[in-house]
Parts: sequence; C-alpha cells; structure tokens
Amino acid sequence: MLIRIIKLLISILYFFLFNIYIFFYLIVKWKIPKRKTIITYHGVKNNEKNKFEKQMKILIKKTNPVSINHNNFINKNCTSVTFDDGYQNFLFNALPILIKYNIPAIIFITSGYLGKRPGWIKNEKHENYNEILLNENQLINLPANLITIGSHCVSHPRLAKMQSREIEYELTESKMVLEKILNKPVLYFALPHGSKPANIEQIAKKVGYLKIFL
Repeated sequence: MLIRIIKLLISILYFFLFNIYIFFYLIVKWKIPKRKTIITYHGVKNNEKNKFEKQMKILIKKTNPVSINHNNFINKNCTSVTFDDGYQNFLFNALPILIKYNIPAIIFITSGYLGKRPGWIKNEKHENYNEILLNENQLINLPANLITIGSHCVSHPRLAKMQSREIEYELTESKMVLEKILNKPVLYFALPHGSKPANIEQIAKKVGYLKIFL
C-alpha cells in the first residue's frame, strides 16, 4: 500500500510540473513538446472492468496510444499501456477492452509462476494472493499485433538486494523461457518492485534486452 501511495504522489507531482512546463511554452509561444507517457497496471479484476474501460476511453480521447517500441512521436502526446506480473485477469478483463479500442499494450511476465498463483506474495490478505498467472497456451494465443510480451524475471525478486550473477540468472532464464514459448525475441524488461540495482543497465544489455522499465 505504501509503495502505491508513493507512486501516486510521484505521478501527481509529475503531472503538476509538466503542466507548468506546457503553460510556460504557451506563454512564450513556443511549440509544445511531444512526450510519451507510460501507464502501468498489474491487473484488472472483475469489478474493475468498467473503470478500466472508462480510463481507456479517456486515453484514446486525450492521447495517441502506441506500442512500447514506438519511437516516432506525432502531434498528439503518445501513451503506452503496460501490465506487470502477468495475471490471467488481464486475459479476461483487460484484453477485450484493449481489442475493442485497438489499444496496444505490453505485459511483463514472471516466468517462474506460469499457470500458478504469485508465489512471491506471502501475505494471504494481499489483493493478488489468489490470482493465477497466465499459462503457456494463453501466452501463445495473445494477439501479437496488439500485445507485446516482456520479462519480469523468474521469481519476481528485489534485484537491488541480489548479487550480479543472481541478477543475470533472473534476466537470462526468464528471457530464454519466454522466447522458447513464443518463438520470437523478448526485448523488454520490467523491474519487479521497482527495485533497481546500480548495474542493471549493463546486465540487461549483456543479456540482450533493448529497454528497461521501472
């Protein structure tokens, strides 16, 4: 809960500062800068579908939703939607809405728990304790034209507390497992818990990832 509150406060601060930035550009009659915003979810539960759909409607109205590997900005602000962990509720509750509005997304998969509940969550009162992660067949059948698959490690650890060889194993093994299932490269990686080791960029590049996301 504390982490969510901190992330929310950071997002509010960013929004506030960026709008001041835009206001300044308008005052001096310069061109408003283009930007790309990343919106991160973990899952969409049954009782959250309507709320999620409303958010996606706002997204397509106010921004231009693009895939995570989109680098060419256009006139409208660009937004990419991401999902961490890889829960099955993404398949049942989020994917139909993404397809309906043709919104691309990337889902970062914790490869060590495919088809299982999230073993890294020990608190039985946690809202995602009993959620089940996507299995191999479900990953294979995700619409490749809309959904990109990324890595979220093998065991969802706090990488900043691990040794370099342990970090490299988590990044390498997850990438290999997912690439074997999908039969295509997995080029994107998201840090579990937002835990960022000082040497993560070097390790990720060595392993073969193009981008890292918090």
